Amino acid sequence: MHDIKRVAFVFSAIAFAALSAFGGSMSKSVPKGWTEDYKKACLNAKTGGKLVLLAFSGSDWCGWCVKMDRDIYSQKKFISKAKHKFALVMIDNPKDRSILSPLAKSQNRALCETFKVSGFPTAVVVRPDGTEVTRFVGYQGGGVEAFLKELNAVAETEAAGKKDASQQKK
Repeated sequence: MHDIKRVAFVFSAIAFAALSAFGGSMSKSVPKGWTEDYKKACLNAKTGGKLVLLAFSGSDWCGWCVKMDRDIYSQKKFISKAKHKFALVMIDNPKDRSILSPLAKSQNRALCETFKVSGFPTAVVVRPDGTEVTRFVGYQGGGVEAFLKELNAVAETEAAGKKDASQQKK
């Protein structure tokens, strides 16, 4: 019995270490229902026929970011509806980098540079290949429904463009 407990303890310790080493935890500032793994989100969006919504934030210093998160990004209604057409990715840039996961520490600043984000909050819609479709700069007033309406219009325009392109190939 003593050996079984020891094996279980060793296994648990190894599993915990592996999860910690490979970024098994997410940043504290990522809302439930979102991811912070940009590359994985792009792969999932490609296989799911979705776009990617990148939400650039400064969660511990930007008042409008906190409001955007509270009023829109963390709302169950927003997440459940947006996930049908978008992979949701939170790209946080806090002053206190200790709240970030190892993955976020390694990618978030580079993504800000890649997408030329100079103000927060900024939401960037991209195709799964990383090509920017559109962006929304600043707090999006009007609440969940208004922002979903804007995002759905973007998704519909993209879908129509794909349909037109496929018909031209025939």
